[in-house]
Amino acid sequence: MKNTLLVFFKFPADGAKQYIIVSTKDKVDIIWDGERSADIQVPEEFKTKTAGLCGTFNDDISDEFTDNDGQVQTNAYKFASSYVDNDCVSGLVTPGPCYNSQEADQKCSKLEENVFSACSSTVDSSFFKTLCMNDVCASPLDQRDDMVCAMLARYSRQCALNNVILSWRAPNVCRK
Repeated sequence: MKNTLLVFFKFPADGAKQYIIVSTKDKVDIIWDGERSADIQVPEEFKTKTAGLCGTFNDDISDEFTDNDGQVQTNAYKFASSYVDNDCVSGLVTPGPCYNSQEADQKCSKLEENVFSACSSTVDSSFFKTLCMNDVCASPLDQRDDMVCAMLARYSRQCALNNVILSWRAPNVCRK
């Protein structure tokens, strides 16, 4: 039982998004949406004891992008690339050019709409907008709206983790 993982499946009755949650004996939760994104939640006892892609967990966001060599990076791709196993991939992973940055900006500007404003002082929507634009720019035409919806869902989930509940889905917005 020492290395046992407990797996919990959440099936909300209201039709909300379902997540798979894996909990370790140390009470670390890995929350996966079954498609594109995963979050890792660690208890306070791990404060200042994390590193790498999980960040530093020290209440100082300025050093979250500390790379594998201990240097703080300002570029997310350089940061992430420092943890790539060079036996698998060579070279720095960088985003390609955007097909239409104006369209990506317009699609991702949904994060600036009033329905998300209750959370804007708690969770930085500009960070999520940048991530959204990167995803939309890198996606095929038929997947761009899905990328926007995925990022809106991630932002909403981050808000919920900070006790700000948003009601943003509508019949014409990200319904499946």
